[in-house]
Amino acid sequence: MLKRDDKHRSLMVFTQDLRLDDHALLNQACAESDELMLLYCLDPRLFASPWQGPAAMGTARFQFLAQSLADLNQQLKSYGQHLVVQLGNANAVIDDLQQQHHFTHIYQSQQIGFDERQQWQNRQTAHPEVTFCSQHTGQLYAPSQLPFEIENLPKHFTPFRKQVEEIPVPAPVAKPVRWPAQIATAEHSLGGCPDRWLGVHPAVNDRGGYIGGEVAGQHHLANYFGSTAPSSYKTVRNELLGWDNSTKFSPWLALGCFSPKQVVKSLKQYEAQHGANESTYWILFELLWREFFHWYAIKQGATLFQSAPPIESANPLQSQQAKQRYLAWCLGDTGEPLIDACMRQLYNSGYLSNRGRQIAASYLIHELALDWRAGASHFERWLIDYDVASNWGNWQYIAGVGADPRGGRHFNTEKQQHRFDPDGQFIDRWSAATMTRSVICWDDLVKGLTS
Repeated sequence: MLKRDDKHRSLMVFTQDLRLDDHALLNQACAESDELMLLYCLDPRLFASPWQGPAAMGTARFQFLAQSLADLNQQLKSYGQHLVVQLGNANAVIDDLQQQHHFTHIYQSQQIGFDERQQWQNRQTAHPEVTFCSQHTGQLYAPSQLPFEIENLPKHFTPFRKQVEEIPVPAPVAKPVRWPAQIATAEHSLGGCPDRWLGVHPAVNDRGGYIGGEVAGQHHLANYFGSTAPSSYKTVRNELLGWDNSTKFSPWLALGCFSPKQVVKSLKQYEAQHGANESTYWILFELLWREFFHWYAIKQGATLFQSAPPIESANPLQSQQAKQRYLAWCLGDTGEPLIDACMRQLYNSGYLSNRGRQIAASYLIHELALDWRAGASHFERWLIDYDVASNWGNWQYIAGVGADPRGGRHFNTEKQQHRFDPDGQFIDRWSAATMTRSVICWDDLVKGLTS
């Protein structure tokens, strides 16, 4: 019989792992703990640009996050738990909670971003009295499964893919079967946000947009693999319009509403029923790109956010002319119809197809002669599927300063338009979209949730 002081009092910190299924670390925390608190920190850094100082978050991205947190909280209530959402720097929030509750253990999934990994290390230094537990929960493989150490990760994707694609992907794990007692703390409902922040945003197309959360993510996963779309994915994945032309998995993957292992399981089940072909393989191929960028981000650390000589400065937009070109690109006002349509779709919906992202990035880098980091920062603010590794890794790839053996990608905008929007349907759909600013400012958010 444990004495009161010997109880395993635990804090589980959710980050980009907002789900109950296939969450090995949550299983571990539930199995080992007598009492448990489940926390999400809404950190002001989510609303800041690394190159432009304090900045706002696109409303669509915030809405998807808020929906995902609300869904997780609703699911937890079925197990006698709830999600504690606190505003503020994660380490400061946890310092305060530690003083109140004296946790013996703190659990958090391994992070990919450099700042987040540093924050985790600082937390351990600040609390030597606590046992810290962590696992990789957002990747296909654990580091021990890789045929190389992370510091020896291949420089480019193809040799990485050839070494890992035959490694069996572990099966997803089930939800926890045992839930510890809840540590009583008031939850904080994001449902109290003003309607203007959480209203329905323009859909990607006429079939609808995205709803955040594990339940909606699993529904989307089932719908996609319940159709015949996977068998033609490779032939249509570069189209600019059309819900079914790509998997649309990325927003739920970015917040961990479902895991890449769950995608692979559904893919294998689909192939067993309908047969495998080049298109179904290409879904795995894209997941391997995501996997590569995640390990690449860990290896690169802070250099993921750095340019290459001779372009290197704290501010990538030094001149007034550069700022004007950048603003025109951000607002879809460059005068180039395809670029402007891409940027207006991003601004209004929080989404842009992979092909659209590549075209817009190439234009900023090669036609406007701007630092790629400014473009990556803009995408970070607006994309509902923002993933630090994939976003910054892909921008490096287009700029030719990262994992790219061919010196970058330069797309001819006119040729891209003729190939992917020959009838101008995409341009017509988005060129007339208004550019009314729709953002969440941190100060307004704090006032709205604490008043």
